[in-house]
Amino acid sequence: MVNIKENLWIFALVGGVIGIIAFFTPAWTFAGSNVWLWNLYTGPYGTGFIDTEEVIFYLGLVSTIFLVIGFVSLLVTAILSRLKDRNFNIIWIVGGILSAISPIIYLAGSAVEYSSIWQYYTVSSSLILPFIAAWFGIFAGIQGILKKRE
Repeated sequence: MVNIKENLWIFALVGGVIGIIAFFTPAWTFAGSNVWLWNLYTGPYGTGFIDTEEVIFYLGLVSTIFLVIGFVSLLVTAILSRLKDRNFNIIWIVGGILSAISPIIYLAGSAVEYSSIWQYYTVSSSLILPFIAAWFGIFAGIQGILKKRE
């Protein structure tokens, strides 16, 4: 049987991979149109990036920065943990928290700026998967801290 506390890096790695998947999936959809967290727009009228004059552009930019820092920190430290047999507990917790903050910023900012946006648009996996990635990172970090106390 596999000892979970000896292989915590796997949880951080899974969180990082889920973060990558979230990065490459749309944040919201509507009638054949998709908008990614990093402001790419695809739809029946073409493909492009959201105009920089839109508030949602800046929400997407900040959210993307948090998400990328979160999943890259989970991925890199998971690989280093495997190679060097060392846990990066605090970094895993911080990476998980950053991954969770990313969709919160986007959802809250969108709801404040465009009060009826969620009546017309559907939330997609890019705003859900970071919460799952965050759980994996935070779980690995907390279990690592508990392992040290034993």
